Amino acid sequence: MEMTRAIQMGIATHYVVGPGIGAIFGTAVARVEILRVNTLKKIILLAILYVEILSQPFVAMPPILLKMTVPVILQWYGGSFIMHLIVAVVLGVVVGHGLRSTPLMRQKRIQ
Repeated sequence: MEMTRAIQMGIATHYVVGPGIGAIFGTAVARVEILRVNTLKKIILLAILYVEILSQPFVAMPPILLKMTVPVILQWYGGSFIMHLIVAVVLGVVVGHGLRSTPLMRQKRIQ
């Protein structure tokens, strides 16, 4: 029974922290001039870099806490990398399309 609560708390935390981190990325890209890139490909690459670097401390905790074997650790990192890659691509596409619809970016493209 105790373990079930811990798992539920971990899942809830994951689904609160993830969108929060995405919102921070979107806000930073929208407000910091140097982060505003002009192509969808560049914003996706920026999102991948952001998500993969930021997720490393969270991905490193389970192998340490659960004392996983090397093959399981490799599988864990591989799966985590792929899942975070998918999330980063979605984040980049959403933020990229959001930036395109803002008046500032439309004006920048015209000039």
